[in-house]
Amino acid sequence: LKLEIEGNDYQSEPQQNNQEQDSPVNLGAVFRLSDGIALNAAWERGNTAMLGITLSTNLKTGAMTPKVMDPPPEPRQPASGVSGRSVDWAAVSDRLQDNAGLAVQRIDARGDELILTAEQETYLSTAKGLGRASRILDNATDQTYDWYTLRHSSRGIVISIRAERLRDYEQNRIDEGTMRRAVVTASPSTLDAETLHEESLDRTDYGLALGYNQNIGGPDGFILYQFLARATGEYRFTRNQWLSGSVGVNLINNFHKFRYDAPSNLPRVRTNIREYLTSSDVAIENLQYTYTTELDSGLYGMAYAGLLESMFGGAGTELLLRPHGEKWALGADINWVRQRGFRRDFSFRDYSVVTGHVTGYLQTGYRNVLASASVGRYLAGDLGATLNLSRRFDNGVTVGAWVTRTDVPAEQFGEGSFDKGVYFNFPFDAFFARSTRTTGTIAWNPLTRDGGARLGRAYALYDLTSDRDMELFESGFGQLRD
Repeated sequence: LKLEIEGNDYQSEPQQNNQEQDSPVNLGAVFRLSDGIALNAAWERGNTAMLGITLSTNLKTGAMTPKVMDPPPEPRQPASGVSGRSVDWAAVSDRLQDNAGLAVQRIDARGDELILTAEQETYLSTAKGLGRASRILDNATDQTYDWYTLRHSSRGIVISIRAERLRDYEQNRIDEGTMRRAVVTASPSTLDAETLHEESLDRTDYGLALGYNQNIGGPDGFILYQFLARATGEYRFTRNQWLSGSVGVNLINNFHKFRYDAPSNLPRVRTNIREYLTSSDVAIENLQYTYTTELDSGLYGMAYAGLLESMFGGAGTELLLRPHGEKWALGADINWVRQRGFRRDFSFRDYSVVTGHVTGYLQTGYRNVLASASVGRYLAGDLGATLNLSRRFDNGVTVGAWVTRTDVPAEQFGEGSFDKGVYFNFPFDAFFARSTRTTGTIAWNPLTRDGGARLGRAYALYDLTSDRDMELFESGFGQLRD
């Protein structure tokens, strides 16, 4: 419980935003739900109620919230005595989804190897899902399969695990080092493999969630916020072609304080943010058709078109070379985009531009730091480069910073001289009692200017192929028997 006596009477505030104060006494309360979650409530200045939630963790050593709402791993059962097509693979596929978090696409067999093509949808740790899947496959078969191979759909790594060694590891007959040597990442061929089961494509997905927008650090208030109801939907034509979109409906905001339009000597590609945030209570946030493909081993392509972000729509394409087992990747994207109308419907303004970048990525090997550098053309037509450094901690939290310099001189760029910012990407898995791969991002850009502005694409191939990162698998290896 908190009691505060304030000396400030709020009658001499900057920007003439004086606030009424009926009492100098503030009352507050904090209720800690867990080590990482606290609820806050207060009565301030005698006339204002405050509610809040605080999420906290140690970015390096913070333990995950115990997953008490996850299903326990399947206990080991005697061998079923059946194999091949005699197994009810449809039921096995359901168990893999429910217990191992794997959305199965197909199951193949080649000799003593069982190959799952699937996508991990629940567990942050690839190793955790693989361990659970191996126990399910052991229980469902006569255990004649010596290798279980998990192929992460078409864009991820392929991991094979020696089934007998996992059984020994669970019974503490071998140590972790021996177990690691029984896990390989060589890509198996599905040629000459027998398909035992193939799942039909689930074409539709939709949901309703609470959304949040903010503008931090402006002259009209340290934080301008908006809470909205967000409806999302996706329709899949094939596994690699889909239409996705979201619509936001305003619930509550303080954007009435948003009055300041910064001067600009460049095309207003970002500084019209006030008009975009205040012109309509219902907005199409994005609506995009996306097609992805693996052109060759480690070479990926993507094409997309639609309302790509809140301020721009158009079409573009991206290529990414990300060889298996390498710490580097090289990508390039090019886009033709046009500025959207302020109401964020299907209308457009006159401004259009061709924008794109060549980007190199490097896992430095130093404290899980990822470095990326991009060179290209930005939304205002300026040419330059962006350097981005980020560090991923053991609990999945990523902290990063970027800086952009272009051919726009500091005087033309305006206040701030050049674009820069910091961001936090955090997995909700760190806070919730049920496993999830959902993440959130908080970015702080000290000043919103038009120079160095990049297109905010919904998907990037480096992120879509993140399961190729063996460091992620290694960091979760200890969860193989969870």
